[in-house]
Amino acid sequence: MERIQYVNAALRGSSIGFRHSPSVMSSTSLPCAKRFKAAHIVGTSSTRSALINTLNQLHADGLLDTKMTPRELRREIHEHARADTRYGKVVQTMKIDNVTVPYIDPRALLVYLCTVSAAFSRLMKSIATGMCRIVLYNDGVTPGNVFRPDAGRKFEAFYWAVIEWPDWLLQRSMCWQTLSIIRSKLITEIPGGICRIMPHFLNLFRTLSEGVLLPADDGEFMFTAQYHCILADLVGHQNMSGWKGPSGIRCCLDCSNMANRQNGPRAGEITPRSFDRSAWTPQNDNEVWFMVDQMKSFAESPNYTKTKLEKLQTECGINYIPGSLLCADTLRDIYSPTKNHLRDWQHILCQDGLANTEVAMVLHRMKQSAAAITLEMVQSFVVKCTLPRAFGKMEKEWLGKRRLKPDTLSSFSSIMLLIIPTLYLFMQFYNIADLLPDEFACFEQLHFIVSMLRLGPTASMSYIEKLRTFIADHHRRFVSLYGTRVKPKQHHMHHVVDGMLWASKLLACFVTERKNKETKRHAVTTFRTFEMTTLSSVLNAQVQWMTQGHDIFQCTMLVSPKVAHVPGHVLQCAKHALCTIGSLFARDIVYIRDGAVGRIENFWKMDSEGLMVQLDVFPCVHGDTTIRDESHPVARFVPIDDIVEACIWFYARPSVIKIALPPIVLLQ
Repeated sequence: MERIQYVNAALRGSSIGFRHSPSVMSSTSLPCAKRFKAAHIVGTSSTRSALINTLNQLHADGLLDTKMTPRELRREIHEHARADTRYGKVVQTMKIDNVTVPYIDPRALLVYLCTVSAAFSRLMKSIATGMCRIVLYNDGVTPGNVFRPDAGRKFEAFYWAVIEWPDWLLQRSMCWQTLSIIRSKLITEIPGGICRIMPHFLNLFRTLSEGVLLPADDGEFMFTAQYHCILADLVGHQNMSGWKGPSGIRCCLDCSNMANRQNGPRAGEITPRSFDRSAWTPQNDNEVWFMVDQMKSFAESPNYTKTKLEKLQTECGINYIPGSLLCADTLRDIYSPTKNHLRDWQHILCQDGLANTEVAMVLHRMKQSAAAITLEMVQSFVVKCTLPRAFGKMEKEWLGKRRLKPDTLSSFSSIMLLIIPTLYLFMQFYNIADLLPDEFACFEQLHFIVSMLRLGPTASMSYIEKLRTFIADHHRRFVSLYGTRVKPKQHHMHHVVDGMLWASKLLACFVTERKNKETKRHAVTTFRTFEMTTLSSVLNAQVQWMTQGHDIFQCTMLVSPKVAHVPGHVLQCAKHALCTIGSLFARDIVYIRDGAVGRIENFWKMDSEGLMVQLDVFPCVHGDTTIRDESHPVARFVPIDDIVEACIWFYARPSVIKIALPPIVLLQ
């Protein structure tokens, strides 16, 4: 892949692999003809044909020592996909009805990645102490124009990960493994669609339970794992299982008496408004299998009619699809329809979810209050707030009139996670609790729930009882305040905690959504042999990343550090670092475990020791931990693991800042 590096370097204006010095690449030093051609190259689209044209044009201009033909580029892209292992090639195919489905074989992939990356091999060996657990993920992805009226080149992406991996690894998108990519128009050719494909994918992971022999520096070791659960949004769970979904009458597969009827519940039924778990009737797997078997018997009986079967499916909340995940008898020993489907809190809360609704209702209530707090007032406040650099800056359009609907705020989940603490900071600073006490108490609980969920896969587990209590109490308050706006997602929020207990970790879709963006970059320029080429390209990018010095298997690391050699030591300094809480940058305001608040100046590392953070610590003003005076800083060094959170803040007055205190501090 050295040739690809040359092109990337050329487009960045680097001197790597060029015959001339970096100054040759400047537009002022090139002859007129070469300046025109260089501009043409940089402006070329990023299809593979354009890549070859770029290489050859650079070569013709005397700026590059190599050329490439389409055949050579194709060979480079598919090199890793065609690699042979003891379990066959890395990318293989299976036949489902008349559709050929390519996939990356899990066993072959693990062997190959352990072969090319010693760090990955050491990681896998460290967790190979027992039977590990596999989580599967599925989502629809649209490369290119997402507003196309037809399916176009939309595809379904399937990923997987090992739950026993460290938290920081589970939250890095490059480390989630791609299982398959299938265009939606091909899926429609399979009767039953995705729920017919899932049994084949689950069977792939049966072989992992028998053990996979993986290479290591000191010999080989045995790794065993088994399928454990599925992560997706509610629509994804509906498509994969054959469940009717949250919009059906039986809007929850885990509760047999939960119903969402237009004419109200029948005797013994409850609705999504119910926040008392003691009123719910849990449904077990045997009850689900019984309903499936009853539908199968009826579909095969002489009394069968399509109308009667549809009525039976509606009442059971299950679609009868022969060969689907719910109807696969051979998978009942590993698949549990009432336990395996992990609800994703990102989609339930922040993707046209509960938080979107509550933020909208709070904004409307503040405007209707005696103080008549307008949307413009809130906008003028939020733009004064400074976010951690990793999140960019607040935009008043996030709370624009076009986004604010009568019952929701149209926004992406990543933006909602910033709006919630910022709006809470506004309500806290201007004492909205005195004006709207019930609305403030309800929103404060939402803020605390989101904060506990954001702690990560393992850290959030220590707050699981508080989460269960807060979710139930928030549900009660929400029904009391905004009863007509209750959604089935309000009920499924309770099952987020059940999924945490089942997986022993909190898994969310934020990382897989980032993975989708990476996959889209490979798919958007692929037009022929779409599935195979996109899979090969995704795999190629992952292997290149793992083998070119990008240590994604370190918990904490400096990004683009400057290195200084002092007698007997190597000292590194950087303005950006990765750690367990994500990305931190210089100038971020952070909260430390001992209650100190300061501004990051630099990140330091000496030899192989842990990362240290150089801070300017600010004292409290009048004993208020949320108000800090930045005019009298005190220099301090702390380990990076002592940082609790990067804070949102604003200037309360010159040289005095007010921070959004991490809610988790108040819950301890």
